[in-house]
Amino acid sequence: MDSPIHIKGELTTSVLRKIGMEIEQRLGQSPEKITLEIDSQGGSAKGSQTIFERFIKNEERIICRILEANSAAALLALLGNRRSISQGGSFGIHLGSISVESNELLEQGKASDRSVKRILAFRAFYLAVLKQRTRLPEEAYAKLHASNRLVLNPDECLKYGIVQEISTDTIAA
Repeated sequence: MDSPIHIKGELTTSVLRKIGMEIEQRLGQSPEKITLEIDSQGGSAKGSQTIFERFIKNEERIICRILEANSAAALLALLGNRRSISQGGSFGIHLGSISVESNELLEQGKASDRSVKRILAFRAFYLAVLKQRTRLPEEAYAKLHASNRLVLNPDECLKYGIVQEISTDTIAA
């Protein structure tokens, strides 16, 4: 098996484009499984959704190892059919948000209708993925809807089917 694809730091559109190209190249080169090692606070929701939709058909060949996977990175972590999290790792679901200038109050009309529609579509997509690929209980969804965020420790990840194992291995730099 080849060396893992490291997904680290902020997931900007350009970083995600490179990750997508690397996944595609690895899947095309060999019938072997590929490993995504994730240590990221997240980034572009749309970019992560694009990668998820593009490669979900290859889930049997993708293994995800999580140290930290938050927001958009957590969505990528759900891509693999086989998932593990390091002891001391974290998995944070964030349903997305809209940014406005720090000196402006968010009032009706400040965020464009297009931005609102885009974030609502992403939320619906992310929630559907969570329902399909995890066993999160209804109270977790209630907390997620109330606060827009849900951070889970390794034991909770295992309990809710986000991962199949807690690993004592650490992710290489």
